[in-house]
Amino acid sequence: MSTVNLSWSADGVIDSYNIYRSASPMNVASLPTPLATGITTKSYSDNSMNMGSNYYYRVGSIKASVEKVSSEIRVNLHTISSLAPLLFASAEKGAIFDFNNLSTMFQDIAGTIPVTAVGQDVRKVQDLSGNGNHLVAVNSGTAPKLAYDSIKKVYYIYFDGSTSMMYVPSLNFAGVTKFSLFASITRELTTAQVICELSSNYNNNPGSFIFNYDAGNAVAFATRGSGSYPTGYNSATITSSVGGTFSVITDIALSSNKIKNFRLNGVDKTINSKLDNSIVAISSYPLYVGGRGDGTLKTKARYYSLVVLARLASTSEIQQLEEVQFRDYGG
Repeated sequence: MSTVNLSWSADGVIDSYNIYRSASPMNVASLPTPLATGITTKSYSDNSMNMGSNYYYRVGSIKASVEKVSSEIRVNLHTISSLAPLLFASAEKGAIFDFNNLSTMFQDIAGTIPVTAVGQDVRKVQDLSGNGNHLVAVNSGTAPKLAYDSIKKVYYIYFDGSTSMMYVPSLNFAGVTKFSLFASITRELTTAQVICELSSNYNNNPGSFIFNYDAGNAVAFATRGSGSYPTGYNSATITSSVGGTFSVITDIALSSNKIKNFRLNGVDKTINSKLDNSIVAISSYPLYVGGRGDGTLKTKARYYSLVVLARLASTSEIQQLEEVQFRDYGG
């Protein structure tokens, strides 16, 4: 169970308050039975919450037997894991990894030895999309390790910038032109590093993409079409000194602004540089995480979550994912 702490203000003297809660938006004309009545303070703690859902609250202020009901608030208690079946409800292509969910992690590539403690090698992370795009160590010697963030109170997997690297052996993105990428990551070096890359080197493989840190304070996303640089590329770059929760929404069939949104910690960021060029659908390649497929551009960073979805995420989906990522992993 989880706890939601509510507090509010009121004008004048109020006799008491009612608390209303629902799993869906409430109609003031037909409110559910109150969760609590006779509250005489301007706060309430709901200790009966289950992670994995949205909850809606209203407060009724009672004075002289007349009740006035507040506007509604939504509390997002989803996790990356609980959002997975909602995001992939129509069997969309892609993959979703929740590095705070130990039940999805294994010490061996075969997936028979669970990860149970900080410091253990993580050689397999299950894909929660239902597509079977599991993330595995490139070989037994390249596993990142499970770690724990004592401030944010969440687990993550740690890539050491030297040996650690994982991949999805074949991510089926054939024919995809619209897709969304979400990642929560904190880097420890300001060198050029690959966060994730579709294919061993997107420069050599039409129909691939890269999400990476440039040297310094830049984060970039790019797709490779046909032709040489720059006419064969679509790309966008924003400023980010360390990391956070990233959202990249891409439609490479558009004539311009192909990278529709590049967001950091829930805010659309100013794109510092941009290319809008050839239209080539994405293809199926391995998806490398933590470095380039040839072993270069290794990432020294904390990975909290990663989502690759073969469609444009809706505004509400972006909002929910970012709320979960920022709540659990921070900026």
